[in-house]
Amino acid sequence: MKALFFRLSGLIFAQNLKILNQYDLDQQGNSQSFTPFNNLDPDTKRKNKVVAYWLLLGVFMIIIQTLLGGVTRLTGSGLSITEWDVVTGTLPPLNEAAWLKEFAKYQKSPQYLYLNSDFTLSDFKSIFFWEWFHRFWARLIGIVFAVPFIFFLGKKIFQQTNGDAFGNPICDGCATRLSGLDYGS
Repeated sequence: MKALFFRLSGLIFAQNLKILNQYDLDQQGNSQSFTPFNNLDPDTKRKNKVVAYWLLLGVFMIIIQTLLGGVTRLTGSGLSITEWDVVTGTLPPLNEAAWLKEFAKYQKSPQYLYLNSDFTLSDFKSIFFWEWFHRFWARLIGIVFAVPFIFFLGKKIFQQTNGDAFGNPICDGCATRLSGLDYGS
């Protein structure tokens, strides 16, 4: 964890130096302009802005996901969906028979047996909604990340500095985490 922290700190420092070096200075060392990256062409600035908005959207969606996770946890909804079907589980039950089938599966779960044995189908529907919505939002985050990411890669919108900013720390973090695992083999 320390290695990842120091790696990220170094990258942030390096990125800030790159930004500072982009300022135009006059002969006395005074800044002539207050905006970095003056030497970038308009197309590159536009592409950088698009990537920045995409990343900010991702941050916003993750904040919402965290809040939804809190609501899911507080309502005890987290185990109401007994199966994780990535594609077919996208839609909730759409008719009474489907609801009864899902409720029957839930009635076999430890959560129902030990905590919610007094639940009716109506109670189940309310906790099911929060878990379903939490999973639906996670799928949406995946789509909002993956589709533009593939598009940006195909159009070569990412610059090397973008890769340094988030690609290397991800790889370093994975390597750091995996190197610390002991499976007892």
